[in-house]
Amino acid sequence: MSKPIVFMFSGQGSQYFNMGRELYEQHVRFRSWMNHCDELAYHYLGTSLLNEILRPEKNLGDPFDRLLFTNPAILCVEFSLSKVLMEQGIKPDIMVGYSLGEMAALVVSGAIGLEAGLKFCIESAQTLETDGVKGGMLSVLETQTTLKAYEHLFQKCWLSGHNFAGNSVYSGTADDIADLQSQLKKKGIVTQRLPIHYAFHSPLMDRHQSDILKMAKSLSFSEPSVPVFSAVNSSLITDLNEQHMWQILAKEVEFSQTIEMLLQKGDHVFMDLGPSGTLATFVKYIMTEEHQSVAIDTMNQFGRNLHSLDQAVSRSLKSQTMQTTPA
Repeated sequence: MSKPIVFMFSGQGSQYFNMGRELYEQHVRFRSWMNHCDELAYHYLGTSLLNEILRPEKNLGDPFDRLLFTNPAILCVEFSLSKVLMEQGIKPDIMVGYSLGEMAALVVSGAIGLEAGLKFCIESAQTLETDGVKGGMLSVLETQTTLKAYEHLFQKCWLSGHNFAGNSVYSGTADDIADLQSQLKKKGIVTQRLPIHYAFHSPLMDRHQSDILKMAKSLSFSEPSVPVFSAVNSSLITDLNEQHMWQILAKEVEFSQTIEMLLQKGDHVFMDLGPSGTLATFVKYIMTEEHQSVAIDTMNQFGRNLHSLDQAVSRSLKSQTMQTTPA
């Protein structure tokens, strides 16, 4: 019996300038899908999104952090990459999205139309840029057990995401996140500031709830063609509505719990369709020696993505023919 394939879609923080440039320039089908996305996004941006992503004066990996462009850019890259994989015979059995990546999962599954998804991403970004509290998000590379000794340092910030046992994300105002990072550095704890200027997945998002719900109400929801598991509540989405769309942006992300739940059902081929390959890394840390699952990244910020994509397709097809041991 072949292992089920899981398409995973990352969210804010995984983006960077020139992501996908090599694929855009050398992979005909990726370029075609990205051009299609760019045409749809133009109606709502009034400018070419591709011109923002593929800026020649920027280096690969430079911070790309204006929400108006990063929101739709992540969706476009992940959607285009998913189409390329499916055209090469890699069909997902399950989808999982991390934060904004859940929008990509819903669009790829057909639960939400591509243009409607882009419109929602752009309009929600415009709302935050107009009236949002300036904030930040901080990745903390330490276990929760160790961090308990420093609980007093986190009083002004909120736990916004569980990635794996030694990696979590916190949100807060820009000043409070900067202070938290400084204090943790003094304790010898490694952190990484994410390229995000808003405190997603925290109470600082509450002021936008009515606006986001209004935008989400205009969406037309369909039955997904592929089961989508939400990292908001680590369960299969069975009733997609505007309230869930709000939760995608505002509620704590339970990525590790979601993957652990899938692993309990058996081994899988986890394919990361995000631009940085971070979710594949997270899965590798979540898996234990007893698991025979495979975690594959299809893109990364180090270049040679044509090679990475070819390797991902090869590994996925090979894993589909391997026998799996029941969990």
